[in-house]
Amino acid sequence: MIGVIADIHGNLQALEAVMDDLAKKKVDDTICLGDIVGYGANPNECCEIIKKRHINCVMGNHDFAASTGMVWAWFGPDARKAIEWTNKNLTMENKVFLSVLPKRLTLDFSGVKVGMVHGSPVGELFEYVEPTTTDSTLKKFMEQMNCQILAFAHTHLPFAKTVENGLVLNPGAVGQPRDNNPMASYVLLEPDKMKVTLCRKEYDVETAAMEMKMAHMPDFLWERLYEGL
Repeated sequence: MIGVIADIHGNLQALEAVMDDLAKKKVDDTICLGDIVGYGANPNECCEIIKKRHINCVMGNHDFAASTGMVWAWFGPDARKAIEWTNKNLTMENKVFLSVLPKRLTLDFSGVKVGMVHGSPVGELFEYVEPTTTDSTLKKFMEQMNCQILAFAHTHLPFAKTVENGLVLNPGAVGQPRDNNPMASYVLLEPDKMKVTLCRKEYDVETAAMEMKMAHMPDFLWERLYEGL
């Protein structure tokens, strides 16, 4: 069983809660679909957890922007302020770590290939794959990634869907849920059974929001944690 996480966004409290939950469920491995940083007040601590646990991870758009200082114009004003703060507060070691993350990975789990990308195979960092994306497009994405299971993130909206003999999934966001549920979101994946279990975990939202407020993040960024917006 594989734990699939994404969109941590510097939310240490949410990440720790999810990692504790994954340990209790005794997963064999964990993979991350990017955006370790951005928005939250603990980017370095979140990077250290991913590194310490040797979690296979692909690059997200916030990871790229915060570590390189590039493409900031792509983001809205609030997100841009958070990225600027993250860029200033990341250690050089973690900037390097984030900047060299692969933009896509295909891993083999007992003969089942799982493709990993933050956005999509044709727009690894910035393209949104929605629940409404057509089956024909999703099939092409799996062919491009040479995988039976395709895992992506970026929308912060959890879902799973069978496409012919394959499977596509989005685990939702650990640290910035946007489906009107404030609990951290992740997925348990059983590749051999083509089975996905969507999971939610409560965490200390109050501390996460307070730390963002103390870091002078725009109010909207920490206020929405309470509502999952």
